[in-house]
Amino acid sequence: MEKSRSIHSRYVLGRPILPMVSGMLYRGKDLALHREVILYVVESADDSVRQTAMAKLKEVAPLSDNRFLHMLDVGMEKPYLFAALKTFEGRPLIEALTRHPLSDREVLSGVFELGRGLQDAMEEGVQGFAVHAANVWLCDDGRLKIINYWDKAHDRERGAQGLARLLLQLLTRSEEPELGPQGERQLRAALASLNAVQQAELIAMLRRTAARQETLSSLVVHLGLLVKSPEAPSSKIASSIDEDEDFEAPDATMRFERPIRREPAGRYTPPASSQVPADEEEEEEEDRPRAWKTGLKLLLGAALVCTAGAAVFVWLVNEAPPLPGMPSKQEASAQPPAADETEEGGGTQVSAAPQAGASSGTGTAKTPETAKVPPVTSAEKPAEEVPAEEETVSEEEPAVPATEGGPIETPNLIGLQQSEAEAKAKESGLGYAFYKKASEEPAGTVYDQMPKPGEAAPQGTKVIFYVSRGPGSP
Repeated sequence: MEKSRSIHSRYVLGRPILPMVSGMLYRGKDLALHREVILYVVESADDSVRQTAMAKLKEVAPLSDNRFLHMLDVGMEKPYLFAALKTFEGRPLIEALTRHPLSDREVLSGVFELGRGLQDAMEEGVQGFAVHAANVWLCDDGRLKIINYWDKAHDRERGAQGLARLLLQLLTRSEEPELGPQGERQLRAALASLNAVQQAELIAMLRRTAARQETLSSLVVHLGLLVKSPEAPSSKIASSIDEDEDFEAPDATMRFERPIRREPAGRYTPPASSQVPADEEEEEEEDRPRAWKTGLKLLLGAALVCTAGAAVFVWLVNEAPPLPGMPSKQEASAQPPAADETEEGGGTQVSAAPQAGASSGTGTAKTPETAKVPPVTSAEKPAEEVPAEEETVSEEEPAVPATEGGPIETPNLIGLQQSEAEAKAKESGLGYAFYKKASEEPAGTVYDQMPKPGEAAPQGTKVIFYVSRGPGSP
């Protein structure tokens, strides 16, 4: 295709940027609106190929999200199919992967925000596209945007697996990252703002994601926690390593060298006559372990005293004789039930006492009303509800352990009643937990769920769905 070729008498093709799955990405110009654009072009003499590509583009065209290159226009002009995308100052990430200027915190923040974009797009029905360096636009301000979200990609390149791989690519600055011993050392070195525990947690999360044991939601939540965590002070890490010569990283192949102590310039050095003799230094060295052992003995003694005190307190509460005038536990348990609650015929008879000062028309007090309340058996007890601020109502463990079988397609529970949703979740082999919250939907109706319908969930995953309490409910 010629470099200055125009399409639709409106768009002028510039230089090629990047090959796509079924087309090519070009820099271009919109003559009608005098603006720079990115043009995705499919060139084919086969009309069916163009029609198929047009259908895919129209399917995702309504998506408007600032974490994707927004589609401005779509059209065909034989032998071309084109889509005009909004352009941003920057370049494809694959071109700058080995030398990008982002710090580890900026990488974590950018991938976290892109992950939220994947979740929002999934709610719009847009999913299955590739998430890797060759399909991400790196803006000059450090933001990451998906380029092609209409072509479907392999399972390992999309969703949670794709996002985890993109994070590794950015942190290691490698197109083909790996999590072996060498790759883990490289990754830990790149995560300078995280402490050792956070590094280990992130690496474990990435390993589980690669093994399809984590969902997109859990990965995004973990990244969000890391982004909000305070940066590890390098001075504290250096001092802790300096104090322990045998410090070892979680990877047994890694070992930190003790840093060389350098005397600051101008530091005063006492003359040889004023230095402490060697035998006195040896005595001080011998006194240090003694002081340490003494402190340990004091600490153990204090722990024993606390334990003994707790045991005495428990005995006083459970075994001590009652105070004068107070009934013992046996006497209290032998007392009959209160006058207004008596057991009768397997039910509890509850008396409604008349209000103070209430009287009938003749001036006599009203007779208390009684009502039989049948006993509630364990089978009839409703699912325990918690206050709205705690939300979790009930949980069911998955029928199949996480170690058996492959991923399960998440059933669609939205629109069902609570009992129907529970039954359908059990039938799918997944566990479930549900929340009750106020919404515009009728009370008892499921209005949202995670993972989303149709998403592949690993064995052992719980489907979380939300049940409406009704409009205006607390």
